[in-house]
Amino acid sequence: MEIKQITAEQTYALRQKVLRKGKALSACKFEFDFSESTLHYGLFKDDEIVAILSVFESTNSLFASQHQLQLRGMAIDEKHQGHGYGKTLIHRVLEDLKTQKPKAQLIWCNARKLAFRFYQKQGFEFNSDDFEIEEIGTHRVMSKTLMTEL
Repeated sequence: MEIKQITAEQTYALRQKVLRKGKALSACKFEFDFSESTLHYGLFKDDEIVAILSVFESTNSLFASQHQLQLRGMAIDEKHQGHGYGKTLIHRVLEDLKTQKPKAQLIWCNARKLAFRFYQKQGFEFNSDDFEIEEIGTHRVMSKTLMTEL
C-alpha cells in the first residue's frame, strides 16, 4: 500500500464510480480541482487507486474566524471498503497538512449521511443539521480542529 499526491484527473474515475454513480465523467470535475491550494491524494494497492480525497482552501461561514481547509471528494472503491484504507488515508493527509498547510486551523467537509460514523471515528464533529444536496442525498457539515493558534 502506498499513499501519494496525485493529479485531479487521477481522481475522476473513482469519484465517478463511488460518488457520482451513473453520471458523466464531467460531473466528477470540481471547481477547485486546479486551484493552487488544492492537494489530491490517492491510496494505491497493487498499483491501483483504491481511495482518494482532495483538500483545498475554502471558507465556510460557520468557521469564519479560522483559517480553514475543506476535504471533498473522499471515496473508497466499494470492493476495498471496510479494510481501514479510508482511515489510513485521512490520517496520512492530516499529518501531511501540518507541513503543507501549517497555518490551517480547521478542516471541514459536507459529510454524506452514510459517512457520518466514519468521520466521527476520525475525530470530526457535527456542525450543522441535516441538509440535502440535490441528486446526492443527506449531508451535515463536520469539522476537525487541526491547531488552535497560529
